[in-house]
Amino acid sequence: MPSLFITVDGTELLINRVERAAIDTFVAAHPEPQPPSIKVEVWGGILEDIPDYEDLTYKQEVRTFRLGLGQDQMSIIFPAIRIVGNPPVPSQELLTLLKKEKLTDYELMQYVILADKNDLEYIVDEVLYLSTVTIRGVIEAQKAFNVRWMDKDVTKWKVAQLPADYTPLFRDRQVAKYCDYNWNSFCELTGPEQSACVAYYLADRMLEYLSSKWS
Repeated sequence: MPSLFITVDGTELLINRVERAAIDTFVAAHPEPQPPSIKVEVWGGILEDIPDYEDLTYKQEVRTFRLGLGQDQMSIIFPAIRIVGNPPVPSQELLTLLKKEKLTDYELMQYVILADKNDLEYIVDEVLYLSTVTIRGVIEAQKAFNVRWMDKDVTKWKVAQLPADYTPLFRDRQVAKYCDYNWNSFCELTGPEQSACVAYYLADRMLEYLSSKWS
């Protein structure tokens, strides 16, 4: 399920997914920014800390992180990008600056095609979306499932959390097992499919909890 993107200079790119393992390895060494917490009232009137994914500072930190991923780790996303049509020609000024007579495909992508920060940020976001679990993918699946409890989106119900702390990678391994995948086969799913599994897991667990309170 590749997607088409046109850069600011008019270059058409076909974006596909990469192996999730490459992303997991990078994130393990360079953890993504974590959202701040806000207190909300959960089931039973208790105040509980939950992640605030809409915090503007956090969103900017994520943009900076992903831009850095594209700039410093182009090798991760490069295999997912294919030029549609004729590639752009680098300027003589750039070739002189880089002391090159000709650019490799990799250098052309890094220094010419994705030189614009907005283009690069979009490409990184899209590659991640197509390759692994993302907040965007989970939210899309939740909207498609439209699971409700007492006329309220089931994801809007808040419950007290267990006193445990773990990474999204551990959660995703739980989800793979919950959905009857081994880890390798789960990672072979597209990013939206992986995200849909996470959304299903979260909704199903919430329904199970709410049903236990209802009885």
